[in-house]
Amino acid sequence: MTGHSTPALPLGPEPGRVLVTGAAGFFGGVLARHLADRDMVVTSLDRLRDPDPDPRITYALADLRFPDQIRHVFRTHGPFDAVFHCAALMGHENPDPRELWDSNVTGTGHLADICIQEDVRKLVYISSICVFGRAYDYLVTEDEPTCPVCDYGRSKLAGEEEVKKRAQKLDTDILRVPTIVSAGRLGLLTIFFEFVKEGRRIYLVGDGSNRYQFIFAGDLATACVLAARAPGSTTYHVGSDNVKTLREVYAAVIEEAGTRSRFFCLPEKPSIAILNLLFKLGLSPLGPYHSRLIAGTFVFTTERLKANLGWQPTRTNEDILREAYRSYDKNKGDRSAALSAHRQGAKMGILRLLKWLS
Repeated sequence: MTGHSTPALPLGPEPGRVLVTGAAGFFGGVLARHLADRDMVVTSLDRLRDPDPDPRITYALADLRFPDQIRHVFRTHGPFDAVFHCAALMGHENPDPRELWDSNVTGTGHLADICIQEDVRKLVYISSICVFGRAYDYLVTEDEPTCPVCDYGRSKLAGEEEVKKRAQKLDTDILRVPTIVSAGRLGLLTIFFEFVKEGRRIYLVGDGSNRYQFIFAGDLATACVLAARAPGSTTYHVGSDNVKTLREVYAAVIEEAGTRSRFFCLPEKPSIAILNLLFKLGLSPLGPYHSRLIAGTFVFTTERLKANLGWQPTRTNEDILREAYRSYDKNKGDRSAALSAHRQGAKMGILRLLKWLS
């Protein structure tokens, strides 16, 4: 679906000078370049160096856990009209729980406080549908009670609370996003892509009739710009339209790859129990949230975002996974400590043994 409807909210002009946290990561990098394409003055704040820097973007090394470092970036490169908070420590890399919380929660509070001190007009916080930890047989609205089941999901929910506590002083839109995909997205998708590329069995937990919503990185970047133009503070769900079953989506990637991969169905309850045990033992990157999503249905309504901001998604799940696979096939999924979690392939762990047995 293409095009924008008329927004219900009065949208202001696009910001001129902006800060993107986590811009050395996958989506932060996509967003920073999207903003530069729109002639904004863009500064990146990240604890990592961007492996492919863009000459239009100013890069500042800083860690959100340390307010003085954040304040230095604001004083050196600001003032900023809007801040896009994309930085987060990811859960599937098994970070130290304290570091995860300090980065994703305490760091978000530090950033929001400095936005207030420096008169930032709008903060856009990239949250996650990991704040929900169970499957749903209906479209999930923003008013659904949250129920995270992993440390990452709990940290993102706590990050939401950090910005909500400051809502009287700082307009903040929260965007809850599913898996963000486009060319260059690796992470856990690399495991699936590697199985497909080598023509291995593709394991479905259940019969594959469940549905899971992705989002095209370019569509999310568009939502971020619209949110930065909107007044007030609102929580939005973001995701693709026309969500097909995982069996159908996976079949599109197999077709793209042109391999002989075939589906193999596993019983749901014992498979989830085994995946959770392997994760606890440190043998698999697939935690409780991942084991639920590969077996259950997670589709979230985006009607509030469409109505308030006039946003529309332009790519389906099949489109964006085909594109991501083509990029993976061309560039492979090498690992490096200098790359963010989603810019490199995830550690496969014991799933590599499963691959060789497939």
